[in-house]
Amino acid sequence: MEGLARDGTEICLISPQTGDVRPITHDDPPIWNWRTAWSPDSKYIVFARAAVGCPAELWIMGADGKNQRFLTRGINGKGADFPHWVQLTLRNVDEPRWSVSSR
Repeated sequence: MEGLARDGTEICLISPQTGDVRPITHDDPPIWNWRTAWSPDSKYIVFARAAVGCPAELWIMGADGKNQRFLTRGINGKGADFPHWVQLTLRNVDEPRWSVSSR
């Protein structure tokens, strides 16, 4: 099966002070995790995830890697990628609200 993607990637946090690397995703079997986007308040990370041969999905997790939740496979399940945060404007709401979108 030459030329096919295998294994996977993990999302890691790197300390700028020490250079220590700490994985915050741990998938078994390995899955591809990539394209992270931090929430404006730094509490959440949205990211793309896909098993080999499957459409990309958008997932969200806490900044510590806990509470991972599936969000979407995109329109008609054809895949979602390039997650980013979008500020919502709501009437009669003083504080900003945020939503996740993909390009």
